[in-house]
Amino acid sequence: MATLHRYRIPSTDAARPGSHRGVVAPGGSTLVPWKRAVGLGVATVLAGAAGQGTFAMAASPSASPPGTAIRVEARDFSFEPGSLDADPGTSVSIELLNVGAQPHNIAFRFAGEAEGEVPDAVGAIVAPAGSDLLTFDVPSPGTYQFVCDVHPLDMTGTLVVRGADTSAAPVRPTAVPGTEPPPEPLALGADPRIDPSKFVVTEFASGLPYPAGMAELPDGSLLASTNAFTGGGFIESRGKLLRIVDEDGDGRADSIDPVGIVRRVARARVPVYVDLPGAVVQMRRAAGLLVLSSRQANRTQIVVLREPLVPGDAFTWLGVVQLEFPEGHLHDTYAIALRPGPTDGSTEVYFNVGSGLDSEVDPTRIEASGLIDAALMTGSVYRMTLIDDGESIGVTDLRLVATGLRNAAAMAFHPDSGDLYIQDNGMDSEDDPDEPVNADELNVIAVDRLGIEVPDFGHPDQYVAYRTGERVGTTGEMPVVAFQPIDGSEAQGAAEFTFAPPGFPAPFDEGIFIGFHGTYQEGGLANGENPVLWVDPDMSSMLEFIPNGAPQVGHPDSLLATQDSLYVADLQPSGPLTERSPEGVIYRISPRR
Repeated sequence: MATLHRYRIPSTDAARPGSHRGVVAPGGSTLVPWKRAVGLGVATVLAGAAGQGTFAMAASPSASPPGTAIRVEARDFSFEPGSLDADPGTSVSIELLNVGAQPHNIAFRFAGEAEGEVPDAVGAIVAPAGSDLLTFDVPSPGTYQFVCDVHPLDMTGTLVVRGADTSAAPVRPTAVPGTEPPPEPLALGADPRIDPSKFVVTEFASGLPYPAGMAELPDGSLLASTNAFTGGGFIESRGKLLRIVDEDGDGRADSIDPVGIVRRVARARVPVYVDLPGAVVQMRRAAGLLVLSSRQANRTQIVVLREPLVPGDAFTWLGVVQLEFPEGHLHDTYAIALRPGPTDGSTEVYFNVGSGLDSEVDPTRIEASGLIDAALMTGSVYRMTLIDDGESIGVTDLRLVATGLRNAAAMAFHPDSGDLYIQDNGMDSEDDPDEPVNADELNVIAVDRLGIEVPDFGHPDQYVAYRTGERVGTTGEMPVVAFQPIDGSEAQGAAEFTFAPPGFPAPFDEGIFIGFHGTYQEGGLANGENPVLWVDPDMSSMLEFIPNGAPQVGHPDSLLATQDSLYVADLQPSGPLTERSPEGVIYRISPRR
């Protein structure tokens, strides 16, 4: 679980009636998905009537006298009050009274702030009409989350430890009717083939905790995965799904709402809401299913969910593949690609299994369990076929698709040819881990070879040298693109890629856009290896569409193309992936009308 995050809707204007759920704070920030906040010894900001963007300070009841317990009611499905305050270094007792018809508890999430911080305070699960007393030491100043572990998505609240700055972060101003529009939040590259006047760049949503996956829903809204801090940074975070809606088409989110995941749990009378088991890296939609990769330390889950009939309703958990990686394994499973299967109700899922070594053949076999039971080769791509009968899913035809890969961290099918494109990351120099031996690359498997031949792409013996472009070795298939520096400007750590939006101005309506993570913990000008490149459809030239070292860009790891827009999710603009309150941003780039 995570501390409170502020998902900022990029507007300082009063919110549109009914445009969001959540608390509107000064400066236009919207606190999502947190419920109505009622002060208990703290002044809190309340949403105005009918969802208007007005706000007022609530009267603050006096704090409970020392030695008495603060009473919190657990309802179906909210806490009352939903906001508490305390002084640092004191001891607090919370009496939880379950007034609902479901089992509930209260759990405060503190661990992972820093060495020496107090641990999480977790109360017992209480049956209806029962109660529990929880006493804990108050941590350092800050804003913390409390949840019900049985219903962690719906039942949340905040604990404000006094001394923290809880003001809303500033947001970029929007245009006022009759005035010039605000400046673009992100400059495009300087290559003469880019005409900035033909594009509109907007900050679609900001204040997102580690956004790392996107998909377009049937109604045109955006499904984004975010990753709530639980201690240790991005990889040790916990995935959440958000539905982001741009009602008026201006390129800026009008509402950001949490999307639940329901799962039937043993002994539970009804399905319960669950979080995703780790940090979401990528996700794909097809045939009414959402498949995503969710990563934890030494483990990756490939999670299969059923889409709801109505966008914004909860997804249903169908199954999971768990891959267990040994301690110190360098590259896990990240990439997901989907295409229709050979029969009705079938979907093919392609996923990578990364190499545990940097520049050697890794003989390790990775144990997979859950929907499949197998020992998988590292440095490879596999395919499994999901069989969906409308109620449940099964898996058949687990098949090796490709070998000779180091870290195939992204895959996608060409929308016209059906060929499978695979991105692979290059090896590091033994003397300098920031200096690559070979270029990151794009490889292709033609559609008529998929599942029939198993191409070997040559890692670690065949590659294209990063600095010189020299081909080394002849043992495998060559890439179609090797990402070398462009006029001295570097691009390292290739991440997700997407095929160009068909509605973009030529020539950018064809080809591939690909983001680069760059230096692992750096952002802005300090990260000089993190552009978004465009590769022409002939794979013969490339340019920086979003330039290297843009001052407000950290790690543009996730890309999504729709019919006429390119969405770019920046994992953490300031760079570090250990922040407890990351400020990720999603940009939208669309043609100017």
